[in-house]
Amino acid sequence: MKTLERKVRNGSLRNIIFRRYSVLIVALLCTLLLVVTAFAINSQLKKECQVHQREQVITANSIDHLINSSASAAVLVSTDARLQSLLENSCPDTASALINTLSELSRIIVNVSVANNDILFWAFTDKSWNVYNVKAPNATIISDLLTSSLKKQLLSTRSAIIVGAYRLQQFVFDDSMRDVILIAKPVLKLETGEFLGVCFAFVNENHISNIYSNNVPSNGTLMYLVSDQDVILSSPDADSVGQTYSSVAQPANLFSANKKTVGHATYMENKIALSSYGNSLYCLIPLNDLYKDIRATLFLFITIGLMGIAIALFLANKIADRITQPLSQLSKVIGNIDMGEISSRAPISGSDEITILSKSFNHLMDNQEALHEKELLSQKAVLESQFKLYQAQIIPHFLCNSLEAIISMIRLDLKEDSESMLFQLSEFYRLSLSNGMDIIPLASEISLTRDYLSIQEKRYREFFTFEIYVQCDLSPYSIPKLTLQPIVENSIYHGIKPKGSMGKISINVSDSPHYIFIKILDNGIGMSQQKINLLMSEQNTHHFALSNISSRLKLYFGPNSDFSIESKQGAYTQVVIEIPKEKNQNENSLGR
Repeated sequence: MKTLERKVRNGSLRNIIFRRYSVLIVALLCTLLLVVTAFAINSQLKKECQVHQREQVITANSIDHLINSSASAAVLVSTDARLQSLLENSCPDTASALINTLSELSRIIVNVSVANNDILFWAFTDKSWNVYNVKAPNATIISDLLTSSLKKQLLSTRSAIIVGAYRLQQFVFDDSMRDVILIAKPVLKLETGEFLGVCFAFVNENHISNIYSNNVPSNGTLMYLVSDQDVILSSPDADSVGQTYSSVAQPANLFSANKKTVGHATYMENKIALSSYGNSLYCLIPLNDLYKDIRATLFLFITIGLMGIAIALFLANKIADRITQPLSQLSKVIGNIDMGEISSRAPISGSDEITILSKSFNHLMDNQEALHEKELLSQKAVLESQFKLYQAQIIPHFLCNSLEAIISMIRLDLKEDSESMLFQLSEFYRLSLSNGMDIIPLASEISLTRDYLSIQEKRYREFFTFEIYVQCDLSPYSIPKLTLQPIVENSIYHGIKPKGSMGKISINVSDSPHYIFIKILDNGIGMSQQKINLLMSEQNTHHFALSNISSRLKLYFGPNSDFSIESKQGAYTQVVIEIPKEKNQNENSLGR
């Protein structure tokens, strides 16, 4: 019955059936369309990527060969016996001796690496890190690159390494800049492996750029030669050289790792690992270029899908009319009952199945109306008596403890504090009387609890402090009176006071779309799960307050409310109250 009423309230049965059939058929059609479209797009993308991958493989092999040949040239130079002898014994102390050393290095370079024209210029250091430039008089360039970390790396390796990509001024008297990739090879004595210096080969980046221009199609495709440290060593985009690849090509979205964004354009990423020194070649193909051949196919699929959806809606409408037309009158009666007209009854005419259903419905509603009135009176009486009993148990319990606190302060001759506490107690009872109401606004309950804690804090100022955080609007909501006070009382007497040191009670009130959460936390001695079960038991006669509170909440809010205790011995105890956001529940349920 309730399900039927809810359907009537949200719309006619015909509309509900129409929506459900429409959603089902449209969902099936859309799913089929998406699968077919995705398959077609994926196949076309693979085909386009394979075409571009051929040029990328050729480019990668050419770059790999250039770097390997340059590194091999550096290895040959570093193993030359004349170079090793020169670096081992060289310590030029005059300008003429330095010129002779540089001349000898130039002859060695010409003799050993005459066939390699990819290296723009060379530089060497001896074991004291003195720099000797060949074809590059500006020695400060090399000195600036020799950081302590680079020196440490060169001393610990025997192989050639790629230091990085740089834009350097080749000559002091020439302002022109050159993009280079720096390869370094330690010079080790052949007989003993002793470190004699370093051979630096500056590879001309323009030669790698020529490889791009010869192999990459001019359709906006981007290529980046990236080191194992994610640094861009070479690219047709000269401004990106020296930056990290991850900062230049950023993920386009969270769901596709191989789609990247450079500037304002989106690309499909393809990566090839080179054999040289952990480098990788990234090829970024514009998505517009990949999608240009599949737009016609995509348009066709979309057209077919829209036509299928239109046919599905038409069929769903016909099915809904056929099923729901005989029930339209009965649904109107149900709608009237849902609006509060309980005496409304279905008209009786004819002798078909709908007439039999209408008669049975009318008879059911007659009985239901009588039972409903009886049940309301019974529930009201039970709820009122149980609330009276619970309140009668809690109020004397609180009053006894509050007066005990004030008497203790009088005995301690704390006149001003005791007067203040008496005033707060009178304020507390003035508010708690609430004109005889057992259900009070939640904001008033928080105020009552704050008054109680203020009274107790004056008595046990050496044992605890408290704080209350309210993070939501409490004005629309109600709660049984004196729900929180017994909880904080237990926190003081059974949690913090036995601890023997300063404690703290925190009350936090927050909400979600459908619930209010009240959390009472103390850092007292805690308790075991066995004790928690005992406190929540209805058979517990010594600490009745907590089980009493749980029962009151269930009576007031029903099964949607929750009362739970979490504790760790020697650490904390936390009570969590979860109540539904039901406005004016006290008036609707109890008639107050």
